[in-house]
Amino acid sequence: MSEVVSPGDLKLSVNDGKGAQENPVNSEEARQAAPAELESTRNALGLQKTTEPHMKENKWKLAFRQLMFMKRMNMQFNDRTKNEIELRQQNISPTSLICSVPYFNTFSAEEIKALVAASRRVRLRPGETLSLGTTNANLQEEGDFCVVISGNLALSKASVPSAMALKQASLYPQLRLGIGDYFSIRDSSDMKVIAMELAEHLTIPMKTILQINAASCALIDAEKNDLAPEPSEMESFKKWALQFSLIRQKSECPVTERGGFANCSVKTFCKDHFPNITPENELDHTLEYVKNALTSIFSARKVRIYALDDVSQKLVIKFSDEKLSKRSVDLLSSTGQQVLDKGGPICVGNAAALLSDEIDENDVARELYHPDTIILAAPFLEFDAMQTNGGSIGTAKVVGVLEIVIEPSDLEGDVSSATSNDFCILEFVTEEIGRYLFFHYERFFDVSSLAPTQPLPTGSSELGNTELFPSPPEGPVLQDHRHLVLNIGKVKLSVPETVTLAKISIQHGSTVLYETSTLLRYESHRDSHGDKSHLSSREVSCDPSSGIEMGLRLIDMPHGSHLKLTFTTKTGDVVAWSGLHLFDFGHTLRTGTTLMDIVVLPTGSGIITPLDIENCLRHDKLNHQRVGSMEIILECSGSCPQSFAFSSISTKKKSIAFRASIFFKRDSERKSGTHETPSLENIPMDKQKLLQRLRRDPLVDLFIEDRTFIWTSRLMLMEDSALLPAFLLSVDWGNREQVLEAYRLLLHWKQPTYLQALQLLSPLYSDPKVRAYAVRCMHALPDYRLQLYLLQLVQALKNERYHDSALARFLLMRALTNPPQIGYLLYWFLKAESHNQQTAERFNLISSQYLQLCGNYKLEIRQSVYVMKKLEEVAAIVKGESSSTARKEKLHKALEAVVFPDTFQLPLQPRSYCTRVIVENCRVMESKKRPLFLQFESAKAQHGRPYVIFKAGDDLRQDQLVLQILRVMDDLWREAGLDLCLLPYACISTGDEIGMIEVVGDAETLASIIYARHAKSITKLGRKLNAARDALIKDGVLSDWLFKQPSSPKDKVRATSADVALDSVSPTGSASPAKEERARSVSSCFPISPRRRKKSTSTRDFETTQNFVRSCAGYCVATYVLGIGDRHNDNIMLQRSGKFFHIDFGHFLGNFKSKLGVKRERAPFVFTPSMLDTMGGKKSENYQQFQKIACEAFQVLRTNSNLLVTLLVLALTCGIPELHSANCIKWVHKTLMLDLPDDEACEAFKKLIHVALHTTTTKLNDAVHLMAH
Repeated sequence: MSEVVSPGDLKLSVNDGKGAQENPVNSEEARQAAPAELESTRNALGLQKTTEPHMKENKWKLAFRQLMFMKRMNMQFNDRTKNEIELRQQNISPTSLICSVPYFNTFSAEEIKALVAASRRVRLRPGETLSLGTTNANLQEEGDFCVVISGNLALSKASVPSAMALKQASLYPQLRLGIGDYFSIRDSSDMKVIAMELAEHLTIPMKTILQINAASCALIDAEKNDLAPEPSEMESFKKWALQFSLIRQKSECPVTERGGFANCSVKTFCKDHFPNITPENELDHTLEYVKNALTSIFSARKVRIYALDDVSQKLVIKFSDEKLSKRSVDLLSSTGQQVLDKGGPICVGNAAALLSDEIDENDVARELYHPDTIILAAPFLEFDAMQTNGGSIGTAKVVGVLEIVIEPSDLEGDVSSATSNDFCILEFVTEEIGRYLFFHYERFFDVSSLAPTQPLPTGSSELGNTELFPSPPEGPVLQDHRHLVLNIGKVKLSVPETVTLAKISIQHGSTVLYETSTLLRYESHRDSHGDKSHLSSREVSCDPSSGIEMGLRLIDMPHGSHLKLTFTTKTGDVVAWSGLHLFDFGHTLRTGTTLMDIVVLPTGSGIITPLDIENCLRHDKLNHQRVGSMEIILECSGSCPQSFAFSSISTKKKSIAFRASIFFKRDSERKSGTHETPSLENIPMDKQKLLQRLRRDPLVDLFIEDRTFIWTSRLMLMEDSALLPAFLLSVDWGNREQVLEAYRLLLHWKQPTYLQALQLLSPLYSDPKVRAYAVRCMHALPDYRLQLYLLQLVQALKNERYHDSALARFLLMRALTNPPQIGYLLYWFLKAESHNQQTAERFNLISSQYLQLCGNYKLEIRQSVYVMKKLEEVAAIVKGESSSTARKEKLHKALEAVVFPDTFQLPLQPRSYCTRVIVENCRVMESKKRPLFLQFESAKAQHGRPYVIFKAGDDLRQDQLVLQILRVMDDLWREAGLDLCLLPYACISTGDEIGMIEVVGDAETLASIIYARHAKSITKLGRKLNAARDALIKDGVLSDWLFKQPSSPKDKVRATSADVALDSVSPTGSASPAKEERARSVSSCFPISPRRRKKSTSTRDFETTQNFVRSCAGYCVATYVLGIGDRHNDNIMLQRSGKFFHIDFGHFLGNFKSKLGVKRERAPFVFTPSMLDTMGGKKSENYQQFQKIACEAFQVLRTNSNLLVTLLVLALTCGIPELHSANCIKWVHKTLMLDLPDDEACEAFKKLIHVALHTTTTKLNDAVHLMAH
């Protein structure tokens, strides 16, 4: 439950003992910078929409110009931010540097100062080398710890020549140390650093660190430069990140050459093609995509891939769409020898040179080339040689050749030679494909076992030995009818319940494809050394334990399927489970013996994600949910192994590989063609209603007849992108023919928008190819929108099977492309759950790669982490004090002792920097968890002095989610032309019950407004009674406060509004003489309520009233749709500008409070007579406008209901108590009235406004709350 406080509440909490209300913050400048604000400045304050024809015609052109303008402004801002960071870091102090080192985050102020005092600056000239090994055997006494201050250092092994080391460091960021990076000098190191330019580093003796903290010294000593072996998925992701960083670095170089064969630049290639090579796609699909991309870019006729056979000096064809008489070609009669000689990409302007008279007439080269053919070729380097472990880049072994054949007649203009742009694209393609093949198909280039080449009969191909792709099978196709057989070995359980049954199933997402069960018998032997210290581990045997045939043919096994075992008691209660993805990271069926952990059901939502399933195999990770282990053996029925019919390429393992060719038509389609389908007009009315529901609600239950209808009608639904998710749910994923048909249609279905594609990232869609397709659609998402949905995308990472996925790559790519706007938020969203054992490895992998590759932004993030750590320590210190006075004194003392960096960022506002904490204006709030009310000094005067609430011990994830959805609603409304003046203040969770809330300036809670009217009451009880009476019978309280009292000057609202509030409070609680004088001086010209004035007296009157009307309409609709509970006058606030907003979202989705079984909240939303009075009464134009705006806003949300529901579905894995299942989300379906047509829904919402206005319990709750607090 979150609490918020406004600066205006300070006088109440200090003087009269009324509980301080913690008030969220809202940064005014952040709202002004929001892209949607650009549109609101063009809208009139009224509701009338422009209807001129010429404006309608220019709508999309105007939107495009606006988008381009925002993009340019964002780029300029990012460039300015980067320049400011570089300027700051040029003059960084040793204190700031030391604060950024993670090893020193727990050091006290005195210890930090001791490190600074012991440090010394060391300069290195360009090319100067520093060995990281020391001759003294005792590292902790003689070694040094170094932090780079300026310049760049190349890190390499001592045996690598300096020239080569410098070249490697210029290419690979992981071998380049910049400002804020650190290294240690120790006897066990065989590394060295070389200055790439004039560099300087800070040196701290390890002896000093040992004296301060021996544990930190041990951690430094344990840090290794050489990475330990890691799972292939982790290593694959790291290599991809490195490759993307290199490509991005090269693509930023200006193009100096004109012409060339490629019709796009390297930068465009990186943007449009590089992200589409994802680990989810199997080899056939990947190579086909590369072929199509290169054909398009270079206007090529043919694309081939060869493997180099060193022994026979030939190139063996591994990829081609031709039928050739032989499967290999001599090096001399191909491009192979020239590629080997150059060691890089080449261009053969005329293939006649390869077709000399010495070549035999039957040589396959004459089939590959024509005399006037132009050939581009590039080498595939052995991937292991490209590892940056000190090996020489220039000596990497060539294992294959990529060849592109171009016919001069296909070229536009006179192009005769390749440019550096062409060669760069070829290098990137070979490097990326080489990396992909290494981790998925390691033996692709293996030709050691091939026999000497023999001629083939005309029209035949050696599919048994070579990979000629794609070549549709001719004649009867051999089908694999074998089944998966499960053998259960040792099972150990440590649960208090008696488990009697194990249910075994093969599932695709939540769909059960096959299910069986087996009885369990407990053995007499008990092991005292169990998995749980308080329970003994008992051995269990299964009956039957072997030969359980799973009833699903291997040929029908879907790629995203998993094996699940659940252990139940006699009563049917599930007490534990285990699982296994059937296909590994290399797309190969897992067979053989596997040891799996048995774990309890996840806490919170209880949803089992693909990440949870994969964690069952990670035995080396500490797992508190583990209650046992089991050994299983997966086998294939039958005697001899066979490949799938749609797979013809051997894999690195002797097993079944999931390979789906999506490029061939089915046999029935080859013979008779696609049958005609009925038009949409002929669909029955009940089915049309079903389709309409599917467009609006992703949680519609699809029955068997509904799935059958969608499947049979698939061809006529292809033009409706909103129905793609429903179609994919209608596929029988246990039927190979339907799966391949779904893959084919995926290429031709109308592409969904990036918001529609979000739905495909939910747990319901487990097929890897579908998820990769959804991410591909997300690449069109602009950064300002990506920022809105980033929270859900991070949660969607849990729905990926492996660490290296298209989604993980997409997020890292966008973060590195825009660190200030995306990267900083992504880091904190990942860090917020890094304490979670289930997600720690994956989230830490992504965040560590971002830190390694983000350049100068790394130092800024490390300093932010240090500041948050220190604030957490301060919060823990003050909780021990018993009185508020003691807590405040302790807080001030602790804050003064903290050593802060020169400048630092707060997670709330990534684009603003602070320099210090203003200690005298900080205090401890009086709620249960004792949050800290803090004020910071901004680095720029125009950003003022922001207030924040730091919370330690409260889970802010639910508040964060609700506020994010409010921002999404605001974005949808603005896009529809509605500016509802929402104030979704910033709130972020940064760790385990750690986070920050932004404080809204110049605002009061409604309770404070009522309570302040009776500041002169003699007793506290009398003041409460008078305030409760006003809440019950006085309707003009808000109107009087808003229109009869002076507001703070605008320049003080942003900068020092809280200071004004603090300075204007007297010890007795009444206004100071200065404040009373200021009120008298402006009372004669101040606006009056719309209810009391006959006409508008000023522009400000109109703006204040419009702000109130619009914001009230927005929050009425939003709180009703989201089912926000616990609504009382201390959770609703009002700004002097007239903006009305809600705070504290501890209850939502219809979880309303009750007392002794009686519902306290009976109104659909809060709309009271006092709010109506502020608008001018029922007969006023403002009230009519309020109803119209509210209905329009409600209709906009109904139109975008699919998006709102999808955001909540993706948030299910957060573990929020009030969002634990899909049933919780059905509240939104109910409130959006998705079963009603638009006009009926609008009338129904108008009736809800009437109901809310006349619900007396709302005022009664407010009165009771005033008395109780």
